[in-house]
Amino acid sequence: MFSFSRFSVVEGYQDSLYAKKYNQFYRECDILGTVDFIFGSSTTFLQNCRIYCRKPNVGQSITITTDGRNSLDMNSGIVLHNCSIIATEELENVKHNFSSYFGRWLPWNEILSTLTYIEYEN
Repeated sequence: MFSFSRFSVVEGYQDSLYAKKYNQFYRECDILGTVDFIFGSSTTFLQNCRIYCRKPNVGQSITITTDGRNSLDMNSGIVLHNCSIIATEELENVKHNFSSYFGRWLPWNEILSTLTYIEYEN
């Protein structure tokens, strides 16, 4: 298991946090991005993190998480516990111009058929 605490991932747009494999735990971290910026095929747990959405390019949407699982028998997932999702200053004034998605619901090859998104008491 990899464990990270109190660090910042800055200036990312896509795959800012790429949790490729193993179990990963992030606590009190800052993560910034625009498209699929929390991504991977590991079992990833984020606790008390600040997740900053950046302003996308014209025609883009904001997608915060995307699980890279490509088979139903893979043991992977992304869990956010007590995290804050915040617009960056550059996005705040124009956020009404963009769609935002907590998880990737946009078409992306066959990946959507292997994913499940669950929300509980948020």
